[in-house]
Amino acid sequence: MTTKQQQWDLTREKFKKVTDKLGCNIDDGILETVIALNVLGFRTTQSCEGHLDRAVAAPWIDIEPRTTKDWENLWIESDKAFFASKKLQEQNGPKPEIKALFDKSKDLLKKARKPTIELAQRLMNILDDYYRNRYVAYDKRITITRMHRGARVESIGAYTQDINTQLVKKQKLKEYQDEMRSFTEFLKRMYFSE
Repeated sequence: MTTKQQQWDLTREKFKKVTDKLGCNIDDGILETVIALNVLGFRTTQSCEGHLDRAVAAPWIDIEPRTTKDWENLWIESDKAFFASKKLQEQNGPKPEIKALFDKSKDLLKKARKPTIELAQRLMNILDDYYRNRYVAYDKRITITRMHRGARVESIGAYTQDINTQLVKKQKLKEYQDEMRSFTEFLKRMYFSE
């Protein structure tokens, strides 16, 4: 039977080998968070420690449910119904048919999003525990935002980094990285105490 430490170490080794499409490894500054989320059952798909010279000047991690053929088909069928309703609308087609296709798209999309929403709810509960007795500036708080098929975990202030001066951006990046490290330590304690 694998111990928690062994599972952590195996997960670390796995993610130390993961590269993106450019051949870059997971940033050192976010690797522990990626490991912690994965050992707790969250599938991470992308991440970044935050950079001043490219991308977002704040750390972030994207999560998605484990993909299945049925889940993929829900997304495909939802898109088909949506685009068919749009095409019919552009052709001034019958309104009942347009509405039926649009409603079908919405229903399929709701089913497709359900696994992601369930993951996000679980992570929100963890964040609620983390912030229960922790008081930080609003922009430093870690939140979950909806992505197309998944969710992004990042500091609230990441959204405004593009309008900050370079000096403020640098200061905020450090603050957001510190908050993510603190959250990572919380996740580690949670994992090892389960």
